[in-house]
Amino acid sequence: MIIDDRAPPWARRIIRAVLEARAPRVARLPFVVRWEQTGEFFSCGQCWFRRNHLTALEVHAGTRRDDQRLTLLHELAHAILPASEGHSLTYWRTCFALYREYRVPLRYALLREGPYRQQALYGAHLAGVSIPDDIHNTIQALWKKPVLPGSQEVRYAARKPK
Repeated sequence: MIIDDRAPPWARRIIRAVLEARAPRVARLPFVVRWEQTGEFFSCGQCWFRRNHLTALEVHAGTRRDDQRLTLLHELAHAILPASEGHSLTYWRTCFALYREYRVPLRYALLREGPYRQQALYGAHLAGVSIPDDIHNTIQALWKKPVLPGSQEVRYAARKPK
């Protein structure tokens, strides 16, 4: 693994810690981590795979440190799981476990990820994250349908809007 010199020291520590703890085989692969400071408010990122092998992880870092950390961990979750997982429930459970472990404010993570993918809240729930009513109701209203199929079976999704 080659980490771009522009990646801040805290990001380098997280990259190494996550890969060594959760996917040591990935840490030994010849892939590159690219880091670019954009000056935008939000960060974004992507992972590149070829034949199910990670070739690059990119972070386009915005101005907010919490958002940089969230984006880095979001991409690392892709890196440590098989490419076929995409944004599956397994992926979201992994993401929210990483967010908790590396101290991304969970309320922020829910608000940032919930509108991005419908399954994000369910994955957070499966990872043991408590979903406040206001966030649940906001995300459900954005999707204009229950946040989960069969949501009556899931405590947080069964709540009615106030």
